[in-house]
Amino acid sequence: MKLLVANRGEIAIRIIRGAAELGMGTVAVAPADDAGSLHAVKANEFVQLDGAGTAAYLDIDQIITAATDTGCDAIHPGYGFLAENAELARHCADAGLTFVGPSPEMLELFGDKARARQAAIEAKVPVIRGIDHAVSVEEATAFFNDLGDGRGMMIKAAHGGGGRGSRMVETADEVAATYERCRSEAELAFGNGDVYVEEFIREARHVEVQILGDQAGNIVHLYERECSVQRRFQKIIEIAPAPALDAGLRDQILEAAVRFAGQVGYTNAGTFEFLVDSDSGEQPFAFIEANARLQVEHTVSEEVTGVDVVQTQLRIAQGESLKDMGLTDPNLSPRGYAIQARVCMESVREDGSINPEAGVLTAYSAPSGPGVRTDGFGYAGYETSLLFDSLLAKVIGHSHSSNFADAITRTSRALAEFHIDGVDTNIGFLQNILQHPQFATGDVHTRFVDEHLIELANAEILPQFVPEVTAIPGPGTKAEAAVGPEGSVGLVAPMQGTLVEINVAVGDEVRIGQPVAVVEAMKLQHDIKAESGGVVCEISMSQGDVVREGYPIVFILESEIQGGAIEADGGIDLDALRGDMQEVFDRIASKLDDANVEATARLHETGRRTPRENIDDLLDADTFLEFGRPSAGTAEAGTVMGIGTVNADQVGEERGRVAVVHSNYLLSNYAHGHYAQEQVHELVHDFRVPLVLFSEGDGKPWGNVGSVGIDASVFSEFARLSALVPLVGVNTGHSYAGNATLLGCCDAIIATKNSTLGMNSPDVVAASGLGDYTYDELGAMTHHAKNGNVDIVVADDAEAIRVAQQYLSYFQGPASNWEENDQRKMRHIIPENRVRTYDMREIIETLADRDSVLEIRKDYGIGTITSLIRVEGKPLGIVANNPAHLAGAIDRDGADNAARFFHLCDSHDIPLVVLMDCPGIMVGPDHEREALVRHAVRLFNIGGNCTTPMYGVMVRKAYGLGVQAMIGGASYIPFFNVAWPTAEFAGMNIDGAVKLSARRELAAIEDAEERIAAYDRRVSQGYEAARAINSGARYVIDPADTRAWLTRGLKSLPETPPRTEKKRPYVDTW
Repeated sequence: MKLLVANRGEIAIRIIRGAAELGMGTVAVAPADDAGSLHAVKANEFVQLDGAGTAAYLDIDQIITAATDTGCDAIHPGYGFLAENAELARHCADAGLTFVGPSPEMLELFGDKARARQAAIEAKVPVIRGIDHAVSVEEATAFFNDLGDGRGMMIKAAHGGGGRGSRMVETADEVAATYERCRSEAELAFGNGDVYVEEFIREARHVEVQILGDQAGNIVHLYERECSVQRRFQKIIEIAPAPALDAGLRDQILEAAVRFAGQVGYTNAGTFEFLVDSDSGEQPFAFIEANARLQVEHTVSEEVTGVDVVQTQLRIAQGESLKDMGLTDPNLSPRGYAIQARVCMESVREDGSINPEAGVLTAYSAPSGPGVRTDGFGYAGYETSLLFDSLLAKVIGHSHSSNFADAITRTSRALAEFHIDGVDTNIGFLQNILQHPQFATGDVHTRFVDEHLIELANAEILPQFVPEVTAIPGPGTKAEAAVGPEGSVGLVAPMQGTLVEINVAVGDEVRIGQPVAVVEAMKLQHDIKAESGGVVCEISMSQGDVVREGYPIVFILESEIQGGAIEADGGIDLDALRGDMQEVFDRIASKLDDANVEATARLHETGRRTPRENIDDLLDADTFLEFGRPSAGTAEAGTVMGIGTVNADQVGEERGRVAVVHSNYLLSNYAHGHYAQEQVHELVHDFRVPLVLFSEGDGKPWGNVGSVGIDASVFSEFARLSALVPLVGVNTGHSYAGNATLLGCCDAIIATKNSTLGMNSPDVVAASGLGDYTYDELGAMTHHAKNGNVDIVVADDAEAIRVAQQYLSYFQGPASNWEENDQRKMRHIIPENRVRTYDMREIIETLADRDSVLEIRKDYGIGTITSLIRVEGKPLGIVANNPAHLAGAIDRDGADNAARFFHLCDSHDIPLVVLMDCPGIMVGPDHEREALVRHAVRLFNIGGNCTTPMYGVMVRKAYGLGVQAMIGGASYIPFFNVAWPTAEFAGMNIDGAVKLSARRELAAIEDAEERIAAYDRRVSQGYEAARAINSGARYVIDPADTRAWLTRGLKSLPETPPRTEKKRPYVDTW
């Protein structure tokens, strides 16, 4: 067999050497501008290609002609260029040539990354969420939006690999520009600009499997490689086998790769690549792509297995089987560790930026010795080019030891002995990676280098064991920089790059600041501006030339030019809108209510308001700063979120800050809208800002059957905000599933009477086979007000906003404006006749500042009343027995209601006032069957551990365990306890106490009338003794002085200092 190698550089030399050892003749190719590359002289014959740069190596017709003209039998494409091009494989077949690689059909399958994903699914190999076809920019944008904020997306070349045409997107604003950049990179590198998208896993390992398949359908693997050490998704260090990889997980990955390759009928060499996240639970790894070619990093697999992958490719192409080559031996296993470091011609600057370099190599001496291999193509005097990849050599260190550190030491020493002069390289950067502690433990992921880039770029310079040689300048180096006419000033390139524009000619006048040329470097174009005014007298270069840093491009004879320097703004109309800004403004305008007239009208017809109308009403005027994608939410559907102020005119701007998230999915399906909220949760956490959540949403999970986002952090992050800041939930529509979960985590839920709430929507209930229900049948507020799910039910959106503002105000601090009720009324609310009823709420309203009472959970646990009030502008919490229900006795729901309110107020340091008229804890079997013991003692547990100031006021009955429960278990828990003249103190209900204590004495009285009279006397005596004035109560006060006692008590205590951490872990949701 005679072989043409359709590639350049180190891989061409590697293939030529492998073929030569098999007795094959070889032919090298290169265009004239790359004829100095070392591979051109390593083959038996050389053919010069027409054209220049990468385009020459991508010219299929020229490659085929060169092979047939030189009598070749086969073509090996190497990697990159045409390596995965099905057209080249077909042209080879048509010309009677053997293509050393997979079949055209296999190249097409795996060259189309989207089709490859689908094939993986059919082989039951897990894949990452993505789109299985080439996408438009609109499709890419829609996919990114569906992922939700906090998630990343990869845009990847559909017909190539090696990291080219692959970039990550983290914000919606980046999608369009990144899409175009990936398309252009893919077009340049692979001749096809198609791209596809998939979700980006932030801290996954990149593990790939080397596969070999013969023409009889047999498949073997050469174990795996660790390829996580990447810079901007381009591999720079590879390891075989992957260190610190769980053995069971390794076996799963290897088996998946072999099964996949076998199912599609793969032949020759290929690499099946996976992302590995062992912490992800049910799916610890996922297929990302297969590269149907020889990989750059095949070397490490060769070193640890002893299998020559290149020669195996050639022998498979000649028809040999894996068994013939001894590759089906079950005892084949890796020996030790091998590490490959890619030495590239690039400078790594202190800010972490990477700049490709070119120049003349004045020294090139590769490391060698036991366990050291260098695949490179440099030599002293070689003039490198920016037109090709910056890879110069690959240094491979192999140790037979099972200690990974031994391979690190060997590879690091080899790099220290690599002598390269004339161009900058990344050797020092590679050494710093090898010495990093995380690399040594195998604790790396695909973002490892990017996350530590500055640290690695600025680490201490490690010693180099190379001779000091005085470089001799070669042609085109800075020593031979062009010299202009006498007296002229050269305008130099500030960086190395390609000259893409020259905007002046000899004789032109130029002004200071005028762009005269454009240099492209690292895919960015940079204006070269005149630093002095004058006349152009000479131009040293032409468009398309590669210019080195500091080389003069244009020479100017300095003189004063009419008009002077160009202003920095270039005379720009500051009021003019550029196209990109107009696009943003148009996008925002299209989402506002004025542009969604029909949706707005439909909401209004149902008595509803749009999200923006609610937010405008909630927040102080002109304070809303919206986050997220430009106007993400509309009257139709979406999520609007941001920050503003509420009640700032009363409490000041700092205390008035409030974050708001408004979901609205009444008119369209809901899909992963939660995820957009996480940035607001982070802001709320970091800056201790209260959050108002409008929770409408149906939470429909279908459309992605078989998968669930259990890794979503939105729920846990939201729950962690509990007790850190006030969380106010507002429901004005239908709230179910995920949105209901978030709503239920809030401290207080305010809901309009026509809204509904539930964990599962009617659709889900029906799909579960439980029947068809309307929203009202399933989750009407008539249920939720009574069962305690909802704290406050209001008439409509407007009232919901007003109540939310009032609720927030209690947690924002004192109010400056307040009005006191006439406290003399307090003397007359409770009748002197102890059996006459009264209204406890009248006491609360009179005690509080006028119009400052907000009752919480009015219709649940009605035996206790819980309200937020103000006294002299200071916020307080009120817990009171309700004598209109069970005479004020504590039952299960009343205990739960009071206990949760204690929990809420204590979590946020709101002082508590307890108004007591309690005959005890409820008696009877029905109550005991409701677990009354556990429910009632919540008051003891929570109240006894409250540290917020508590003030006790006994207004009537103060009996036994019931009144003790109301004050945390003992009278010394509150800051003070006072009693009204109407108060009574007893160990239990006095009538019952007489029956128990005098049972025998009463039974001994034979006459029934006399027995009743004796009983009545004892009861009467008991009540008289229980009166506050007779019981020895410490303080019996005038009811009209209750407010004064409270204000003095509040002023007697120091202010609570601002908290830096939570007081309680969370606010009890029940």
